[in-house]
Amino acid sequence: MPLPPDLLTDYKLGFDQARLNLPYLLSAEDPDFFMDVIEFSHEDPSETVYLQRIVGIFKAYRTVLDVNEGLNMLVGSLIENIKTTKVLENELPGLLKGAVGDAVGGALTGVFRVIPLNVLVDPIVNALLGTVLDALYQVLLETLIDQVGGLLEGNSNDGLIGLDLLDYILNPWATAKGAIVTVSNQPTQFGFDMEVKQRDPAPHSYYVPIVQSTADGKERSVVITKYLGFVDLDNDNAGEQLMTINSIDTAIPGVVGGLLLDNVVENYVLDAALFDIKDPLDFNAPNNYQAYNEYSVADLGLDDYDDEKGEGLTLELNLGQVANLNQALDGLNIYYDVPASPWDIDVPLGDIVGDLLLDQVLNLKIPVPINLPLLNLSNLDIQGSWDPENTIETTE
Repeated sequence: MPLPPDLLTDYKLGFDQARLNLPYLLSAEDPDFFMDVIEFSHEDPSETVYLQRIVGIFKAYRTVLDVNEGLNMLVGSLIENIKTTKVLENELPGLLKGAVGDAVGGALTGVFRVIPLNVLVDPIVNALLGTVLDALYQVLLETLIDQVGGLLEGNSNDGLIGLDLLDYILNPWATAKGAIVTVSNQPTQFGFDMEVKQRDPAPHSYYVPIVQSTADGKERSVVITKYLGFVDLDNDNAGEQLMTINSIDTAIPGVVGGLLLDNVVENYVLDAALFDIKDPLDFNAPNNYQAYNEYSVADLGLDDYDDEKGEGLTLELNLGQVANLNQALDGLNIYYDVPASPWDIDVPLGDIVGDLLLDQVLNLKIPVPINLPLLNLSNLDIQGSWDPENTIETTE
C-alpha cells in the first residue's frame, strides 16, 4: 500500500502542532516506522538518537480444535435437550411395561393365575426403571457419538458431510487464506509526544491474510500491524478511546465480483456467518509491543431443537447388558389380596414367575425410537469467546 503524501503535517506550525498520519493498516510490504524525540542545541549537538518502532502488532489467533472434541460438544447439547424434554423418561415406562408384560403374561400357572397382570408387572417395572433409564442414556450417548457425525449435512455446493464438515466448521482458519477484519476507533493522528491526537470512530474493513503461527500448524492467526495508540486505563473515558476489533469474517475465494474494502479490492466472498467472530474485542498495547489474544470455541449446539424436523433414530436397549440389574429384583415380594377370599398372596417374585422367566425378563431387547433435530449447517450454533485479557510482550 503506498504511503500517504501527508504522512507529516502541520510541522511548520511548531513542535506541538506537528502531526504524524500513519496508514490505517500496514502490510508486510510496507516499511516499518521508527522515531525518537531528543533535545539538542548548537552548543551541545551530540545527543544520541535511539530510534524506536512506533507501530505495534496485534495478533488474533485460533488454535485448531480436535473434531472429536467438537463432536462431544454437539452430542452433549443433544443429550441435554433430550433430558430437558424428558423424551426417554416419557417413552421408557410404557415400552418397558409392554415388554415385561409380554414376557411374563403367559407364565402364570396354578393359583397365581388369579393375579392381574399389572399387579405383577408394575412392581417389576418400578424396580427396574431407574437403573434401565441410566443405561438407556449411556446407549444414547454411544449411539449419538457413532451416528451424529454421519448425519451432519452441509450446503449442496460445499461437498462436505459428517466429520469433515464438522472439522471445517470448527476450524475455518485451518484452510482459509484470509479474513475480513473490521476495526473501529483507530488512531489517525499523533504528535511528536507520541500521544493520540485524533481517532476515527467509524468501522473500517481490511483483508488480512491468515498465517500459520506454529510449526505444527495447530495455531493460525491474523496479524494487525499499525500504530496502536496506548490508552491509560485509569482515565475516566478510557473505554471510549480503546481500539476495537468489531468482527473477523472468514473469507474464501469467490467468483461473484470484487469485495470493496478499505485497503484493497479483492475477489472474495464471506463464508457462512457460522464461522465468523462477531464478539468485539478491545485491545490496548504500547507501540513497539505485541499483543495477543485467542478466540476459542466454547460450545457447539443447535439453533432449533425441534425433533420433528430431523432424522428418526432407534436405540436398542439390551437389559442383559445392564450391570447388576438382577439385584433390583432380588427380594421383591408380590402382594395381592384375592377378592372375595379369606387369603392373600405375599411371596417372592421368583416363586410366581420362576427363575427361568426372570432370566428372560433380564435379557429383553427393547427398541426405543426417538427423533433428532435437524442436523445441518444452517441449524448449527457455535459459541466462542476471546480470552479475558490480552497478552502483551515487547518486540525484538
